[in-house]
Amino acid sequence: MMPVMTGLDLASAVRAEGQICDVPIILVSGAQAQIGRSHPDLFQAVVDKPYNDQTLLTEVRRLMANC
Repeated sequence: MMPVMTGLDLASAVRAEGQICDVPIILVSGAQAQIGRSHPDLFQAVVDKPYNDQTLLTEVRRLMANC
C-alpha cells in the first residue's frame, strides 16, 4: 500500500506529465489488479500478487521489446 495515493492516482499523474507520459507502467497488485485491467490507457501490464520474479521479468521484457 502506498500511503499518499493509490497506484491509479500515480499512473494518472504520470500520464498527465508531458515529459514522462509515454513511460510504460506495470501495475503489481493483489487488491486492485482488476481495476488495472479496466484501465489499459494507464497500465501496459498488470501482474497479480503474489507473483514470481519470472512473471514480472517477462512483462518487462515484453514492454522493452516494443520500445
